[in-house]
Amino acid sequence: MNKYRTISIWLFAWGGGLLTLSGFFTQLLYGSSTVDSIFFLDPGSGWWGLNLGRSLFSSCEAYYHVLFLGVIYCLLKQKWAGVLTISAILSISHPFTGIELLGIAGAWLLAEKIVFKNKSIPAWLVTGELLILLFHLYYYLYYLNQFADHRSVNEQYALNWRLRFFSIIPAYCITGLLALLTVWKINKLGKFFLQSQNRLFLLWFLVAFSLANHEMVIKPMQPLHFTRGYIWTSLFLLGVPALHYLLSKLTVSVSQKIVLVFFVLLFFSDNLVWVYSQSGARAISPSTSYLNREQKEIFTLLNKQCTNRSLIIGTDELIPYMSTVYTKAYPWLSHPFTTSHVVQKKAALSLFIESGQTDPSWKGRDLIFVIDKKDSLAVKRAATLSFPATVLAETASYKILEAVIR
Repeated sequence: MNKYRTISIWLFAWGGGLLTLSGFFTQLLYGSSTVDSIFFLDPGSGWWGLNLGRSLFSSCEAYYHVLFLGVIYCLLKQKWAGVLTISAILSISHPFTGIELLGIAGAWLLAEKIVFKNKSIPAWLVTGELLILLFHLYYYLYYLNQFADHRSVNEQYALNWRLRFFSIIPAYCITGLLALLTVWKINKLGKFFLQSQNRLFLLWFLVAFSLANHEMVIKPMQPLHFTRGYIWTSLFLLGVPALHYLLSKLTVSVSQKIVLVFFVLLFFSDNLVWVYSQSGARAISPSTSYLNREQKEIFTLLNKQCTNRSLIIGTDELIPYMSTVYTKAYPWLSHPFTTSHVVQKKAALSLFIESGQTDPSWKGRDLIFVIDKKDSLAVKRAATLSFPATVLAETASYKILEAVIR
């Protein structure tokens, strides 16, 4: 329905659920309803992105979503070569999104070919997609685990970060109800399964929801990593006919239009409040979502100074973590769950700050020390190094030193 195309696109991109309202009223019962506190039902204060738009704030996630939706588009438009090409690119790009997409596409292709006898799907496509799936499983579950660094990372991020029922219900209540209305009332159950695109969206939901709750069956590997808006998006697409039906019914009288405005605001509420919260937070303190001018200047300097032989050793978390994006250097400590042997590296950094003893692996490397001036022990260590160092820059909050340990 072209009549509702614009509002449908806006709702698809920035719609959500009732996590914000649920959090607000729950916190109200406990006497605490600040903007920050109402996100306590939203995993990671909203950063896990249970709807589509939220995930687009991370450049990596946006990239994965483009590839994921590109495969879905190619399946719907029967662009079979595109399906295999983009699936392969996504597979080598990300283990979680890759297995999720390959599971969805593989399940749909097998169902269409075997159960529904869909003759428009070539056999080579099914074979190719299953081969990519087998490669994906082999590469991430077997081949990479032969390396000690990867085994360390694998053990660190194998966490039981679950999608709890008190998040599931408010996150997916709007799109879930629209999907149910489409299946049972608009299309009727029998008619619904006659369309291959509906079967794709349904299998998409079932596979994504199963992966996001896989801790019920196997050892958890960050179940929340399989959310990222993929469950929500499948429900939204399933519920588009019901959404258009409601839009057509609520545009007749003035009172109905008021109800429509209220409904749309509810649909947008999660992201409206979350974006407002994030825009307010940037003025208070820098984070991975916002760098202040001082930190931007530091990264400009580091990008000019560093090579792929440089090792950034920082006493705060932000500069080393973001150095992988803004410089060619490698951080000694980056993300706590994706830095190999993170416990040993944290201990080595603490030992250096406390006693001056350097880690053997630092020898011969171009070392860049980023000293956070709020850390008095680190500032003291920077003034009493046992090896020659050059001051590259000093700002209000940081002191940057360069050294090579022979």
